[in-house]
Parts: sequence; C-alpha cells; structure tokens
Amino acid sequence: MRSKLPLLDVKGRKIVYELYKDCRSSSTHIAKTVGLSREAVDYRIHSLEHQGIITEYIALVDTPRLGYSTYNIYLNLQDCDDSDEKKIRTYLVDHPYTKWVVSCSGRWDIIVSVAAQDASHLNEFLHELVSTFNNKIKFYDILSTLGVHKDADISLVIRESIPTLKKGFAATPPSTILALDTTDKTILSALSTNARANIVDIARSTKLTPEGTRYRIKKLVDDGTIRGFRAVLDVTKLGHLWYMLLIETSPLPHDVERTFETFCQSHKNIFFSDKLLGKWQIRVEILADDHEHLNKVMRDVRNLLSHYLRSYELIIIFKEWKQVSFTNGMGMN
Repeated sequence: MRSKLPLLDVKGRKIVYELYKDCRSSSTHIAKTVGLSREAVDYRIHSLEHQGIITEYIALVDTPRLGYSTYNIYLNLQDCDDSDEKKIRTYLVDHPYTKWVVSCSGRWDIIVSVAAQDASHLNEFLHELVSTFNNKIKFYDILSTLGVHKDADISLVIRESIPTLKKGFAATPPSTILALDTTDKTILSALSTNARANIVDIARSTKLTPEGTRYRIKKLVDDGTIRGFRAVLDVTKLGHLWYMLLIETSPLPHDVERTFETFCQSHKNIFFSDKLLGKWQIRVEILADDHEHLNKVMRDVRNLLSHYLRSYELIIIFKEWKQVSFTNGMGMN
C-alpha cells in the first residue's frame, strides 16, 4: 500500500492540518502549535505552495443564505482534442458563477458546480454553455445539492487522531435571504481570492481602516455567513487516488440517513458527501491509497446501504481546476 504523505514529514503534516483547519492562522500561531520557529513555518508554507500541494486559500461562505443553490453538471464531451477540452475548461473556470471544476474519467469528462439563484438562472448558464460549445458537448446530467453530509475535510487523512466530527448542513436557500452591502461583498471577494491575505491589503480594497475591516470579518464569521477559512490542497500530491461515487437508492428512512451521515463524518477516507436531487441521491468522494483500499471503502458503503442500494457509478477525478465558495458573480450581483 502506497504511503499517504510521501512528500511530508510529521511537521509538514501538522502545518497542512493547521492551514486546512483555518488558513488565516498566523505563522506565529502555527509555529507555536507545531513546535517550529516562525521563519521555519514561513519557509515550509512557501515550499508547500511551490510544490503545488497548497494551491490557494479560500473563505467558506454559506451561499444558500445569500440565495444561491448549487447545481452539479456532469459533461460528456465528443470530438474533443486536448485544445478543445482546454477551451471548455477555461470557459468554466472563468465563469463568474462556477464554484468547482474538475477533470475526470469514466462516462464524464468534466464536472462543474454552479451557483444559481433559481431555475431561470441555471437555464441561462446552460444555454450559454451549450450554445458556445454545441458540437462538443454530447450530453450532460444535472444534480442539485440538497444538503451536505460531510463538508470537504481531509483532516482525518492528514492527522491520525480524530477531531470533533463536523455536522452536516442544509444546502438550499432559507425562506429569508441575507442581504449583503457592497463592503461585505468586497471583503468576501477579497477573502475568496486569498483568504490568507494581510488585513491591511483587504482594508485597502474596502476603503475601511484595518480595524473596521477586522470587525466586519469577525461579524461575518459570528453570524455564520463565513463558515471558515481553508487551504485548498491538491490531494493527489498527498499520495491519494481521488474517486467520486454516485449512488442511487430507494427512499432512505430518516434513521438510515442519519446513520449514513455519521458514517461519512467518521470515516477517515470519505472526505466529502452530500444529498442530491436527480438520478443519483448520494454523492461520496473518497481518498484511497490504492485500488484495494478503494474496494474496501466501497464495500463499507454498500454494506451500510445494502437494503436500499439500486445502482452506483464510480468516477476517477484527475485534476481540480477551480474551487471557490463565494464566486465573482455573487460579488457583482
């Protein structure tokens, strides 16, 4: 079985864990936690960025509270060479309402998550996409996220000890939508571009004082608009294979659904799972050491859902091109 973290020693794993848990933690705070000097921590963080293990730093925003639902669109391409596929990827990465873009294999070539305010907004996105690449998109499928069983969390992979389990949350807009002013949108946009940015640099973009900006950020955190700050990691460079499992089930009793949610939250190699509306009812993302390890995790899932499982589809994810919570379009709207 291949090593989980071939490029990182114990100190490196601890630094990655701290940045994944809260990427706005200062180098001084991380240094005290991991037992290194601040200079050594800064050097290691720069090395992690240079190696591509850390790709960016983002704020995790409760976008349903802002009136946005997340739609996951699975694209099957045709008559595409590398140049054609790159054009499609670039279009999706640059789009102001896309949150997540990955390349994969199997029946699907690209998966993109889109933030839309309603069905009309989603239809507008699809119309533009298909019109732009009409002869390159063979077919697509859409799955809407209803709720998250386990938010993307590789802390159990990085660190052997199990932290407090994170609770799931709803992913559909509430009846009362939160209205943000221009300053809050500017702050969220800045934190989505670089959540580790210096408070002075963020203040400059808002035309507030650093103290005023710090107060605004704290308020956004305290009221739950910002759920946290995270380093985005290339999990394949941590020695893992990345898979997505789409599961079709018969209607799950509430107790079975709660049991499955707890199972996902506590399973070391399931780092994301959500409840879907569409052909598939559950999505599970798995980090496996090898194919044998993947098979074991899949057996665990199948055993838990055995009485309700109808079918499933396995997707290999090769490359993540974009991950953001608060999109450019949300900042402009």
